[in-house]
Amino acid sequence: MAVISLTGVTVEFDSTRALDHIDLRVEPGEVLSIIGPNGAGKTTLLRVMAGLQRPSSGLLSFRGRAVTDTELPEFRRRVTMVFQKPILFGTTVFNNVAYGLRIRGVPETEVKQRVTAALEEVGMHGLAGRQARTLSGGEQKRVALAMARVTQPDVILLDEPTAYLDRDGVALVDDIVQCFRREGHVAVAIATHDILRVAHLSDQTLILDAGRIRAKGQTREVIREDLESLAFGDLT
Repeated sequence: MAVISLTGVTVEFDSTRALDHIDLRVEPGEVLSIIGPNGAGKTTLLRVMAGLQRPSSGLLSFRGRAVTDTELPEFRRRVTMVFQKPILFGTTVFNNVAYGLRIRGVPETEVKQRVTAALEEVGMHGLAGRQARTLSGGEQKRVALAMARVTQPDVILLDEPTAYLDRDGVALVDDIVQCFRREGHVAVAIATHDILRVAHLSDQTLILDAGRIRAKGQTREVIREDLESLAFGDLT
């Protein structure tokens, strides 16, 4: 059973159709990459998958059940989205990473253990006491990844996860995605321009253009069949 699926999802903003009848599903332990030109609707699609943008029509489902308005708050607790430009609170790195656990009522002793482990995983333990908003763009992205990791979500959505990162940071993103894959129950979706990351990390790839799916399937097949478009930069 798919962890998350969309059926006939359309999103309209005034007279603009941002997504047009999108069908997709992500299985447990699967990584889906979403690629396409700027303005294709990649971020809007992630926001729908996160429950942050309600579709104008169509259905969002979680583990086979429709996500209704009543179930939306609980669904959002099972999903984490890391934005291209991280959204951090005006407090310490530690408190930012701890926030998701604290609102879930996790005991403070466990909060400390899990936050410490998450910060060590992203190489930020030494900056736990720093104000998060004073960090560099790459450091803020690492904090956001720790925030995603620490809550142990069922769905993790990454919007341009390698933006602002150096080579070590890109390798870190790869490691975290592979950790989620090994855990076996997590669905991962990545919106990216980085074709190398797509080829390296993804099981399935979806090419989005003007809000519509141009191609969808196993990553190797999609990249091979659309190699000409990728090579000429039409999708980036």
